[in-house]
Amino acid sequence: RYRSGMKREAQAAAYMMLLLALLGGLAGGYTTAAAQSEPQVKSYTNGYFTIHALMGSSGGLSYVYTVSTGERHPAPGRNVLYGGSDADPWSSYITILVADAGTAYVNSFDFQQANDSSGHVYEVRPLDNYTIAASELENGFTVTWELDGGIRVTQTVVVVGDALDTSMVVHQVTVENRGSSSHTVGVRYLWDIMIADEDGAFLRIWRDSQPVTEWLTTEYIIDDPQPGMIWQTTDNPDNATFTIWGGITLPQGVTQPDKVIYGYWGGLYDNAWHYRANTSKVIAEDDVAVAYYWMPKTLEPGQQLKIVEALLPVTTGAGTVEEPPKAAEGTIPQDNTTQQEQTQQEQPVQQEQPAQQTQQEQPETAPAQEPQGQEQAQREPESTPEAMEQCYCLSMIQILVVFVVGLLLGALIARR
Repeated sequence: RYRSGMKREAQAAAYMMLLLALLGGLAGGYTTAAAQSEPQVKSYTNGYFTIHALMGSSGGLSYVYTVSTGERHPAPGRNVLYGGSDADPWSSYITILVADAGTAYVNSFDFQQANDSSGHVYEVRPLDNYTIAASELENGFTVTWELDGGIRVTQTVVVVGDALDTSMVVHQVTVENRGSSSHTVGVRYLWDIMIADEDGAFLRIWRDSQPVTEWLTTEYIIDDPQPGMIWQTTDNPDNATFTIWGGITLPQGVTQPDKVIYGYWGGLYDNAWHYRANTSKVIAEDDVAVAYYWMPKTLEPGQQLKIVEALLPVTTGAGTVEEPPKAAEGTIPQDNTTQQEQTQQEQPVQQEQPAQQTQQEQPETAPAQEPQGQEQAQREPESTPEAMEQCYCLSMIQILVVFVVGLLLGALIARR
C-alpha cells in the first residue's frame, strides 16, 4: 500500500508536471507572439541627417520619429530632435483636429487635453487604433491612417540631399476627405527641439530682407507668418556645437502655416491643440519645442489638404551661423521618395458618422488626387490590437482545455 501510494503520487506529480509544461508552453507561445508584434525603430539616413522612426503602433505611439546628425556630419550622432542620439522617438508628434466631430487624433498619446482658443474641448484619440497601411522607403517611411467619417491621413517623412548644406528632413501630411459629408480639419506639427545636449535650445527668426531677431529666451508667437521666413536654433549662441534651420515659408515648396509657436515643450505636448503662450516665460536652457498650426478648414467630399514642412541643413561652429543655408534658397523636391515595394492593400473606407457641423473658414483646396512620385503603401506588417485580442482569447481557450484535461486525469488517478 505504501509503494502503491508512492506510485500514485509519482503519477500525479508526473501528470502535474506535464500539465504545467503545457500551460507554460502556451503562455510562452503567447508571450513570444506578443514580443514578435512589438514595433521596431528603423533608421534612414543620407549621412548628414538620420531619421529614427517607430515603424508600428504600441502604447499610444504610432509611427512617431526623431532626428539626429548622421555619420558624415562633423558632429555625428548628436540630437536634432529630442531622443535622436538614443533613437528613441515619442516626444514629437502630429495632431489631426476634426473640429466638426469634436475629435483630435494624435500619434503620441499620453492622455493629453485639447481645446480651441474659446475653450471648446475636443476628445483626444490615439492614432494607433486607425492604421491601415505603412511601408518603408529607402530614405524614410510612409503611413496611412483611416479616421472616423472617411478621413484618410497619410504621413510621409524622408531625408533628402547629398551634401551638408543641401540636406533636409521633409515631413508631409495629406488629409483627404473620402466620406460623403464635409469635415472641418486642422493640422499641428510639434517638433521637440534638442540641439546636441541642450534640451532648451535658443531660437531666432530670419525674415527675408529684414534684420534677424535676437536669440529668443522666452516663448514667442508668430501669428502671421510672412514670405521669406525661417528659424534657426542652437545649443549655445556664443559657442555653438552646431545649428539647425527650420522652414516656415522657406524653402519653396513648404506650406505656409497660420501660426508658429516657440514654446515650452511640456505645455505644448500636454495640450494637443491650442496652447496659450506666455511671452514672458523663460524657456531657453529648459525644454523647448516648435509648433506649427494650420487652422481648421472645411474639406468637402473628395477634397484634400496637403501640408509640407522641413528641417533644414545642419551647420557647424559659432562662426558659421550668420548666414542661412543654401537649401533655404532652393525648392523641396517634388519626387523625394523611393518605394522599396509596390503593393497595395487597403481596408474599405469607414462609414460616415453623423456629426454636428461648425462654421469655419473655407479652404483653398482642389479635388483629391493620388500623390505623384510615390507608390502606394503596403499593409502594416505588425499585429493589430484586434489580432492580439484574438490571439489572447485563443490562448485562454487552450489553457482552459488543458486545465479540464488535467482535472480529468487527476480524477482518474484518485479512482485508482
